[in-house]
Amino acid sequence: MSYTNTLAERTCRYDMDDVDLNWLTMVNEDREDYGLQPLEETFVEQVIEEFEVQAYVNFQEAIKSEEGLGLEYDEDAICDVCRSPDSHEGNEMVFCDACNICVHQICYGITKIPEGSWICRTCALSIRPACALCPNRGGAMKT
Repeated sequence: MSYTNTLAERTCRYDMDDVDLNWLTMVNEDREDYGLQPLEETFVEQVIEEFEVQAYVNFQEAIKSEEGLGLEYDEDAICDVCRSPDSHEGNEMVFCDACNICVHQICYGITKIPEGSWICRTCALSIRPACALCPNRGGAMKT
């Protein structure tokens, strides 16, 4: 490894901005009140860079699996409204993150699949009404 590569490897790539510097000033004032040594700017930059590197490494490991991506795919899933296992573009299966019911977008009236988690109306309202039309309890209840 050349001297330039060694120097580049040791150089911190994180550069504190005004927000970071203001935060560090406040932290150092608190540390002074407790009789502790102030944190040096270069030390904080190195710590933040290490956090960023570790976050990147962890993220790269996580996206190698469906679990890390947060993907849920159950080939045996059926819609709790129409009982069909088929889904099509624009009519995808959606799972409630609280009770795990599975519904088609059209069956449940979902016009757009939300980013992140989705909670069915029953769970969102924290009610468990009895269905007058079916013998099953805990199914997909529309309002």
